[in-house]
Amino acid sequence: MAILYHVTPYATWLKHIRREGFVPRTEKRGKFADSNEPRIYFFEDENTAEDGLDNWLVDKFPRVRWFAILEVDVPDSWLTDDPEVSGSFYVTTPIPPQAVRRVRKIDAGDSD
Repeated sequence: MAILYHVTPYATWLKHIRREGFVPRTEKRGKFADSNEPRIYFFEDENTAEDGLDNWLVDKFPRVRWFAILEVDVPDSWLTDDPEVSGSFYVTTPIPPQAVRRVRKIDAGDSD
């Protein structure tokens, strides 16, 4: 079993993930994403997850201020290395809410 991390808008955590878990979805992620396969993306550690927030997720959701870093238990056999982002993986299998924990809530608002 691997412990991985996921970053999402906090509202998504509250409204969906904590009740339903993760459901693979088809959506482009990053510049080179070319798969139509439904996936869920994860990072290998909390620091890499926070880097993902800083480097692309904030830009993807410019009107979202609050994000959640989630810790997720994922069977090793479900993992596929994500060739686009070092230190990240994806799965194509739904993950139940019992396998997901909120690590922390992050304020991504301007510090001006």
